[in-house]
Amino acid sequence: MNLSVIQRIEHRLQAERVRKSSFSSALGLSPFLRVSIERTSPSVDTGQARPRYFDGRFLAARDLERDQTYIAARQAEQLRAAGPGVIHGLEVTPIDHATIRVRAGAALTATGRAVVVREDATLSFGDAATTERLNRELGLSSTPRELARRNTGVFVLLARPVEYTANPIGFYPASIEERRRPEDGEIVEAVAFTLVPYRDAAVNVEPARQRAALAHRLFVQRADAGLSLEAVPLAMLQLERGFVRWVDPWLVRREIGEAYDGMGTQRRPPRALVEAQLHQYRDHLAEIRSRHPEPFAASDELVALPPAGPYPFAALDLATQSDRFFPPTLPTALHVVPTDELRAALDEALAPPPIDLRASPSSLRATPVAVLLCLPRADVETLPPHLRRFPLRPASAVRASDSPMSVARLLELIETSGEPPAYFARLHRAIGDTEDGVLPIELQGVG
Repeated sequence: MNLSVIQRIEHRLQAERVRKSSFSSALGLSPFLRVSIERTSPSVDTGQARPRYFDGRFLAARDLERDQTYIAARQAEQLRAAGPGVIHGLEVTPIDHATIRVRAGAALTATGRAVVVREDATLSFGDAATTERLNRELGLSSTPRELARRNTGVFVLLARPVEYTANPIGFYPASIEERRRPEDGEIVEAVAFTLVPYRDAAVNVEPARQRAALAHRLFVQRADAGLSLEAVPLAMLQLERGFVRWVDPWLVRREIGEAYDGMGTQRRPPRALVEAQLHQYRDHLAEIRSRHPEPFAASDELVALPPAGPYPFAALDLATQSDRFFPPTLPTALHVVPTDELRAALDEALAPPPIDLRASPSSLRATPVAVLLCLPRADVETLPPHLRRFPLRPASAVRASDSPMSVARLLELIETSGEPPAYFARLHRAIGDTEDGVLPIELQGVG
């Protein structure tokens, strides 16, 4: 072998040593450390591996599939860090008594998979047998129920990411024994919508009370809905033989966001849960007021209230300084607040837990509430201090012989500006505070 051939061989060997050294450096590991980890420290293995490509390696379909699986798994790990919930859109609204619409939008499942609906979808749930079969195939429900077969009861609308193969292309045989045939050439990503019967003791009440009982169960008791981690819940529905009686998205819909709920004794409901209860209460209150324009007691229609929310102005009687909405044992006061301070006051008022209307009288007596009446700042400044904040009595405690203080100036402002926005907020209460004049920290400077 002549000298030039030997030099070329040595050059190629040197290049191969440099390439291997560079590859080890790119991984951040020396060859010795990499071998030591592989042999003695299996605990550092993440459970993920991907093919390593190099010139001369034989490739099969399984290698590229491993690449796809690896990328999908890493993406799911990153998306799980954001938490499950709706990113945007996906609002559910009824069209008629048998059809609903799901708006375009995106969400994440608890397992880190993306649910993307690019166009509005119109759904009808008349075929109970098809829905039940789809639930079994997707692993969303395995136990059939007679109520589900009749499409009667309380259901949860789920959106689950699915995949299927389509668009056949030519298959080239890998050996002379194989015959050429078409094979699906693409994996198509889609979203399957399905109804799953909701199983909970809260639904074992008369149908007219189910919605309020479910709100108490999910927001006050914070019960786990027990739904599949592979799907995103979009709404809860009450059906009667396939006809939609009501649709309530916020009983199960959660916006994506922070799930941290505090430390030790300072634990609080996650922000997404509190906001969901506020939206659910607002929509339910609007439905109740459409049926009952006259003043009503909260306990007649509801089982729980969020820590803050809209207040039905018709329940307030300023002439007698009384309230018809809250239970009589709940300490209630009127606070007139400038409109420009309302947003900050309500935002802080969402920190306390919700109001359980089923609580004992002693618990309710320890739960002071303020009715926030919103007026322009210029009008608030014309009110004397005793009209900016004063206690409200239960309507049942008003007597004809009572002589309430004059609120003529406040009534005049309301008559001039029209019915003002009204909200309620659960107040913070310190040890030693009396029932009258209890003020939350964030409202002490209001007015």
